[in-house]
Order: sequence, then C-alpha cells, then structure tokens
Amino acid sequence: YYDSTTTNSLNVSNGPHQRWAPNTGAQTLSLSGWVASGQHSELMIEGVNLGAATITWPTINWVKKDGTFTTTIATYLTDASRTLQASGLDFVFLWTRDGGATIYGKLL
Repeated sequence: YYDSTTTNSLNVSNGPHQRWAPNTGAQTLSLSGWVASGQHSELMIEGVNLGAATITWPTINWVKKDGTFTTTIATYLTDASRTLQASGLDFVFLWTRDGGATIYGKLL
C-alpha cells in the first residue's frame, strides 16, 4: 500500500495498491512504472473524493458491462449507472500487459 497523497502522478513501481486523494478542481492523472510488455501489471487506486475533482484520465479502455470498451470515463460511468464519490472512496482497478501502451480499467 502506497499513499500518493495529492500528487497526480502514480508510479506502479510504488506498489499495486495506491491511495490517491486529488485536489478539487481540474486535475490530470498520469501513470508510469508499468512492467515490460508481455507481462501483466496492475494498479488498484483507492480514490478519495474523486468526484470532487474534474479528472483528466490517461487513455484507459474502460470495460463496459457488455464487454465493449470506451475511452471516455463519463460514458463508462453512465453505462455502469455509477458516479465517482464526491465524499468517500472509489476503487479503480487498472491493468496492462503491454507495458502501459494499452491500459484497461474498471470501477469496482
């Protein structure tokens, strides 16, 4: 478990479970430190008050309930009938198998 506090740059090499509490307002998240292509790498983000910020996510293939993908989190959340908590926790699971070139995601 790694507490990244309010920093908007999460490095997977800090551990597979990281807490992130972004500041309110416009925020841009970046991800780095994925393992080499051909190996599975994952990151669980324990997000604190994610809905209180306007987050620009990196390109993530959000896996919709019908198995298709969208790279727009708003579309994903609408499809899942979910919202990010303005006050509370959200758990976001991300994974890749090509060094981060293609990242998949689900809100748990």
